[in-house]
Amino acid sequence: MTQATLFTRMIKHFYGITGPLDEYRLGQLNRIGNTALIPVLALQMLGALGAIFAVAWQMQAETALLAYVWFNMVVVLVVMAYLGGAVGRLHLTEQEVTTPKEKKRAQIWALIRTLIAGVWFTVMFHLLNTAIAWGGSGQSYASFLFQGRYLWGTLVAGGGWTVIMLIIALRRIKEVNEE
Repeated sequence: MTQATLFTRMIKHFYGITGPLDEYRLGQLNRIGNTALIPVLALQMLGALGAIFAVAWQMQAETALLAYVWFNMVVVLVVMAYLGGAVGRLHLTEQEVTTPKEKKRAQIWALIRTLIAGVWFTVMFHLLNTAIAWGGSGQSYASFLFQGRYLWGTLVAGGGWTVIMLIIALRRIKEVNEE
């Protein structure tokens, strides 16, 4: 068994592939990625040009920057939705197992991976959420870090995200019969 290269692991992580990355999957991922990249480059250039024109037309720099950031966020979210849908339609993210024992093992690993990602998401969400609330308040960061409303909000968001990701990960495991 050969160790996967860093590039292969990054591709698998980005597209959500848990099984082997064979030539068919790699070819389909290249096609999907290239289809998404061309409009993204055009939209990024259009957004930068719009920000330049906004500043040139005497719009406040803060407003132009905020509009540029929001435009880029919308573009990224639309492209990620397209990538997820395209990869899902081709069933590239499904992990095929042949025996019930392999299925159980895959489910356990999906649970472990999802719990680790959920803890990471929850901690990062809490740190960012409290940092945003803390900014410009004049109080200490620790006073925001341990406030109950931020802790409960973080636990609800992190728990919800973890449950949704676990459902998605478990639905991707398919048992096939090799006959």
